[in-house]
Amino acid sequence: MIYRFITTIILTCIAALSVNGQDVQFSQYLAVPQYLNPAMAGNIDGKYRIVAAYRDQNRNLQTPLTTFGFGGDVKFDIPSKNGIKNGDSFGVGVFFFTDQAQTFELNTNSIGLNLAYHKRLSRNSNNYISAGLLIGVQQKNINYDNLDFGDEFNEIDDFDQLTEEPFPPNNFGYSDVGFGLTYSGQPSESVSVFLGAAMHHINEPTLSFFSSAQFIDVGTEVDFQLYRKFSALGSVDFKIANFTSISPRVIYINQGDYRQVAVGTYFLFDFIQSNTALYTGAWLRLVDNEIGGLKPRYVVPTVGFEVGSFRFGINYDFNINTLSSPNSSLNSIEFTLRFIGSFENDDYFCPSF
Repeated sequence: MIYRFITTIILTCIAALSVNGQDVQFSQYLAVPQYLNPAMAGNIDGKYRIVAAYRDQNRNLQTPLTTFGFGGDVKFDIPSKNGIKNGDSFGVGVFFFTDQAQTFELNTNSIGLNLAYHKRLSRNSNNYISAGLLIGVQQKNINYDNLDFGDEFNEIDDFDQLTEEPFPPNNFGYSDVGFGLTYSGQPSESVSVFLGAAMHHINEPTLSFFSSAQFIDVGTEVDFQLYRKFSALGSVDFKIANFTSISPRVIYINQGDYRQVAVGTYFLFDFIQSNTALYTGAWLRLVDNEIGGLKPRYVVPTVGFEVGSFRFGINYDFNINTLSSPNSSLNSIEFTLRFIGSFENDDYFCPSF
């Protein structure tokens, strides 16, 4: 049991610190729009938006992962020279997340400023093209007191000896830059379309704790990078009845050797008289992080409701790759909360759920 624990710790450290430099992920992609694409800052059917998300995964491991995200954005209308609104606007947003591997307190903290410009393509249409920029910083730290090394073992029953492992600084930070583009349009009264693409970590920062160490073994690998991440989103909303809409979505993400495609559909039931709504649907997530190409990995049923300006959602990620994955029982649960203030126009279309 002792050696199994050591192996788990070592493998988890390697995965968290070096392998492919993969990002934190939320399964309710559109519930945290700024995290998905900086061009979505200020793309709101109101004046401001506040979002929060909590994700808990791998709870049955000795190193469960928890992630919390929180952010907000504001839209500012831009008047034309003659004082008449032309539909253009500017968006400003901030998004923060913290991610923790609890057993040995490996933490990643990030805060990013998102700036976006939304250009109306013509005065008599609801078609917009948007560009956004992310400028942020991320920070990692780890608690070495919670790690055990081979030279600490007393050869009987405990790791109570002093280690001679050379520890690098347990805290470092780095800058982060991203860019995004989106298009939103309404070809008919009952159909809305949204397309977007983004590139995160353009500067590919170094992730190794050893990169800032002064005295390390010459053979120590220090060039682990946070790979650039490309994401693309396609979304269509169809109003199929007075109070019912269907919303198919597809998302593609590529980061280093890791790829995933998520396809999903939501149904929205809008109870206008009571100012409430119910939505439900599911994602199928196909993952390619090993030899063999894209394969179905997770089914993600989601349900949520709206009351006034508040929206609450919950999903559960079921790992369906039970035959080939040793971690087939590693499921996740996620909660999201959104508030939009000051509803004043319907010109914008920003997909949600």
